[in-house]
Amino acid sequence: MDTLPVEVKSCAKLLKSLDKLEDCHKVHAKILEHSLFSRNTFLSNTTLEAYARCGGLAEALHLFHSIHRPNLFSWGLVIRACIGHDRLPLAREFFDGSPQRGLVLWTTMVAAYAQAGDPAAAQELFDSMPEWDVISSTVMITACELPRAREIFAAMPERNLVSWTAMAAAYARRGHLEEAVELLDRTPELDLVLCTSIAATHARNGDFDRAREFFNRIKEPDAFSYATMIAAYAQAGKMEEAQELFDRMPEFGVVAATALVHGYAESGDLEAAKLAFDRMPEKNIVSWTTIVSAYARAGLIEAAEEFFASSMSKHDTTSSNAMLAALTLNSCVDRAKAVFDAMPLRDLVSWNSICEAFAGSNRVDVAAEIFRSMPETDVVSWTTLVVAYAQAGHSAAASLELFHAMNLHGQLPNAVTFVGILTACSRIGSLRIGLACFASMVHDFALEVSPEHWSCLVDMLGRSGQTSDAQEVIKDLPAAREDPVAWTAFLSSCKDQADFQRGAFVARDVVASGVADGGAFTLVSSICFT
Repeated sequence: MDTLPVEVKSCAKLLKSLDKLEDCHKVHAKILEHSLFSRNTFLSNTTLEAYARCGGLAEALHLFHSIHRPNLFSWGLVIRACIGHDRLPLAREFFDGSPQRGLVLWTTMVAAYAQAGDPAAAQELFDSMPEWDVISSTVMITACELPRAREIFAAMPERNLVSWTAMAAAYARRGHLEEAVELLDRTPELDLVLCTSIAATHARNGDFDRAREFFNRIKEPDAFSYATMIAAYAQAGKMEEAQELFDRMPEFGVVAATALVHGYAESGDLEAAKLAFDRMPEKNIVSWTTIVSAYARAGLIEAAEEFFASSMSKHDTTSSNAMLAALTLNSCVDRAKAVFDAMPLRDLVSWNSICEAFAGSNRVDVAAEIFRSMPETDVVSWTTLVVAYAQAGHSAAASLELFHAMNLHGQLPNAVTFVGILTACSRIGSLRIGLACFASMVHDFALEVSPEHWSCLVDMLGRSGQTSDAQEVIKDLPAAREDPVAWTAFLSSCKDQADFQRGAFVARDVVASGVADGGAFTLVSSICFT
């Protein structure tokens, strides 16, 4: 570098500091204006690297082709630029055309295929390498199937901590915990993250003795290790063990403490959750959101709102969304609207929550206004309104219109969308459209038919007077036969269509099946005594 002209060194330093594409253009223009390139490959490479870093792949490619004699570093830069911009096939073209391929370049391509989820291509390239080193072999161990990973690991002339860890992780990832532990016993130095992961996996699998044994092998567990294990114990409902581990921590960790609060809340012990929360000397937005959500899920809205108000200075979109969801779940629409209006920033989740709040309270017109004012929508937004119109009865036809608009906007429906559509067809008595939508759900959108869909079909057939066909659906399909909603819909249809003989015949199956709910039994009684 000391032999480079001052102007070149200054430009190179400036290029390495750039993070905006427009600034790259300006500096590049100045370089061309002063003819600083003049076959200076170093400066060309630095400019190429700057373009790639700032998102200018097209500029980087154009510059590469203009370099008089690109060196090995130039080829590496352009290949990494293509990889970084998800242009792996183009990266491979450059790789294949490179006059020289050092070990680093080979490893870069192998790693790119591995990270792209193409282990076959990674394997093919790895097998073509003139030689392997510890880095390329380790990369391949993380990408390939376990038998091949074993072969590569066994063939490695030397191994470092990363390669030992990668092989143990390969075993653990595929559920071979015993082999992972055995390998770690031979490892010169234990990896903290991997040991923590294996201990937590044992805990999640219910093997708490092995989890504790393995965790205790970590010489100096850090806050991440404690938090991971506490969360694993809490997830398994082992709150006594989680508390014991928390009490062993040499210093307070907000993540671990939050995991403890969440665990107590999930186990239904709100008193312990609040005590653990109150004892926290430091709280973050996740901690506050956890305790708010815990009380809201338990239906204690006033207490949840008190916690939410206490964290007013710490509110962000995530915590506000949690409060919104809780109020929506408990049908507190006006309070949900107050939270929504007070939010300084709203994301798609916020908009969907407030739309769902009004839709769920049968204030469909307000929900529709909110939907129309949303800066962006997704399948949840559309589906919320489709289902709301369908359930409103008098607006069922609007549900079909909205579904048509949804398709025109290119938004793919999901299974819940079709529950709304089939409900709407049933409400307005449109059997032909309903059957067409049912077929489209399966054949056009490849969605799995759920018990809710079969119940909608039974209801639709029954309301249209096709009680015989509805009976066949229940008779031939276990998913419908085992769903009390389908039975209730069918029996209701028999009563409405005055088909008492068929209803009485099926009623015996309802009683014998043991799946009928209270509504079905009421209809059974009504039909049998008519």
